[in-house]
Amino acid sequence: MLDTLEREQTKSYLVKKVDACHEPIIANPITDSADALVIQTKKGKVEVSKSQFLQFSVPSLLSHGIEIIGNQSEPFIGSDFSFNYTNTYSKDSHLFVDIAQTYILKNPNGDHLHLFAHLSICIESGDVTLSCTIRNPKASQHENGKWDLGDIASTYLKALHWHAELTDAEPVADVTLIDKAHRITAVKNCTVHQASSGERNWAAPIHVNKNNKVDLPFKGYQVIVEDDLILAGQHAEPTLSFGSKENGKTLVIKDFWQNFPSSLSKQNNAIYVSLLGALQSPETELQPGEQKTREWSITHSSNVTAAEIEVSLHPDYIANTGAVFSHLDSKYHNVFDDLIHQGLDGNSNFLSKRVKSDSYGWRHFGELYADHETALTPDDSFFVSHYNNQYDPIYGMLLQWFKTSDKRWFDLADQLAKHVCDIDIYHTNLDKPEYNGGLFWHTDHYVQAYTATHRTYSKLQPSDVYEDHAGGGGPGGQHCYTQGLTLHYLLTGYTPSYQASLKLSKWIETLYEGDNTFVALALSIKNRHRADLKQLTSGQYPLDRGTGNYIQAMLDRYELTGKQSLLFKVQHIICSTISNEDNIADRDFSNVENTWFYTVFLQAVCRYLYISSNEKNLYEINRHILSSLLHYGAWMIGNEYLYLDKPDILEFPNQTWTAQDLRKLCILQFILPFLADTSKIEQQITEFTQVILKRLEGDDESETTRVLCLLMQNSDFKHYKKAGKTVCKALSGQDLKETVHTKIVKHGVVSQVKQTMSSFSFEKERQSAVLRFPQLRKWLGEPK
Repeated sequence: MLDTLEREQTKSYLVKKVDACHEPIIANPITDSADALVIQTKKGKVEVSKSQFLQFSVPSLLSHGIEIIGNQSEPFIGSDFSFNYTNTYSKDSHLFVDIAQTYILKNPNGDHLHLFAHLSICIESGDVTLSCTIRNPKASQHENGKWDLGDIASTYLKALHWHAELTDAEPVADVTLIDKAHRITAVKNCTVHQASSGERNWAAPIHVNKNNKVDLPFKGYQVIVEDDLILAGQHAEPTLSFGSKENGKTLVIKDFWQNFPSSLSKQNNAIYVSLLGALQSPETELQPGEQKTREWSITHSSNVTAAEIEVSLHPDYIANTGAVFSHLDSKYHNVFDDLIHQGLDGNSNFLSKRVKSDSYGWRHFGELYADHETALTPDDSFFVSHYNNQYDPIYGMLLQWFKTSDKRWFDLADQLAKHVCDIDIYHTNLDKPEYNGGLFWHTDHYVQAYTATHRTYSKLQPSDVYEDHAGGGGPGGQHCYTQGLTLHYLLTGYTPSYQASLKLSKWIETLYEGDNTFVALALSIKNRHRADLKQLTSGQYPLDRGTGNYIQAMLDRYELTGKQSLLFKVQHIICSTISNEDNIADRDFSNVENTWFYTVFLQAVCRYLYISSNEKNLYEINRHILSSLLHYGAWMIGNEYLYLDKPDILEFPNQTWTAQDLRKLCILQFILPFLADTSKIEQQITEFTQVILKRLEGDDESETTRVLCLLMQNSDFKHYKKAGKTVCKALSGQDLKETVHTKIVKHGVVSQVKQTMSSFSFEKERQSAVLRFPQLRKWLGEPK
């Protein structure tokens, strides 16, 4: 749907499901030839090359693609270009043409870059929206489990530019700069360079290079016209206007200053937009498996400085669809809402944390500052710690946006999702399969990041900071969050979020199931005593948050792909983890430090039952799963308490434990509709809620990032009761009081050997061996 809104105008729309639209009768605006794709918009022709990366033309401008300026002695050479497009239309008109391109660059020094571009052309307005992702696909060395800057596989660049040319006979271009009270227009050669955030802590240690030094050249931005410095300031938001009065256009760069170093330069008829690094700044290091996406647009709008159109969905509409788990209608008041709102307007809200830590720049913008990690060093003037989406604040913030329609929640979620997609995920296929495509943990507890950036462990960090301190490692299944990325994609169509969610689901699947090689099977035998991994001999999964995350990832893959086989897979995982015949005493839940996360798993079970509630062919096994859940729920009713009621058994008895208590309320609410006598459990829920609220309201720790994220994700626990009712209704034809005994076939070592043998190949075994054991490469060759 396309519509136009004037400034300050508000419109409401009713969304209805209709039959699939057929391509409109009007002439197709696309001409597809061997060399180019030509799109005829209502503002002129857009021609896109089918053989050259980001080479296209619009009236008054010709894009020459990408230029790389680096410190390499050998230039990059392109290869393996791909191109595809889709046409979006309604029953009345063609709407958009979306083009995806990929491009691989190599140089003789062994540096690789993978580039991914997306162009969206609006037929009605003629606007072109672009994005480009730059990825270093190589694997890190991570010696001794440390991930510091300066890795031998890093790529160093001065700048990667998008280069275009003005094509009018007598081109006129104005560079307009907006910086609070400053607004200038230049018609000569001009460069706008944002070198740092421009905030009070612009030179904070979050910006250290591989030598653990901050080398940012100056505060904020500078404007150079004909080699003269004419203006300096805090935040640059430059635009470039060009073309005729009748068909003028504006180049707009999204989040220009926030993603420093950034530059926009006009040199004679040439235009350069930096996508990574800037010529006037120190070199940029792109770590192995790291990427960055930048967005910009060419628009026919003359009012590009106005606020973006705000779109919101009515909470009751969302609730009635049942499409979003953990969402209630507008009639429901959450007693924790005021605490959650501190994330926007509290003394230590998310934006103030961003400013304090200076979480800006291409690698940091969008990240949440992990201020709770300062507990052991509260007097440090700067403490750099990155949160890396623990407990899925992307999802939590989107839920708050649904509830409140406050765009600040959406902006925080959108910025965080884009950061996670680029920086927090390990984008390589050349490391061990248990790391490839994984999500890096947050910065190690109670130590600073130093030169580890967003990769948890640094060689500069102290050791033995807390009990069982590992001090090294890599991505792990206990830290995998896909639900927010999935919802972000479904709301925005942002392709990297879709790809990231599927990549994480594939990674965590490999983590638990292996890569179907005998090399992986041998490692499973070696690790058979590890409590956090699937047991090879029994096929049993651990009852912990990692398995819960695995289930959530499979459910998100199901929501993105619609493949019902994924629901069968989730059934198998659940039934290979818990049973209605378990002796719960054997779980040792009194050992809270090592077992608290069983609630994360049970929450995932609740979501599975809700999502699959209309699948009639799953009823029998779902009755068994529900019976197992109720078995554990009965234990909770009789045995659970609030964690801080017994602080002496906890290493760090802080309010994070109180926020984690909310998970218990979620599970208890879900099982309510299945109980004949609910008086005891309802009293327990009421008492727990009151104590949790009192503890959080009386402690400043409630404003810290981790507590806020737990609140955003788990405080709407009454939705679980609604979801439980949905499941109860779906299974209403079944005798739920009857104990269900279902024989579950677990995949032990014999079945694993048979499965591995069925797809055996020497090349697959070689690849698995050299990925996991780099020392073998001098005999077996490099991974492919």
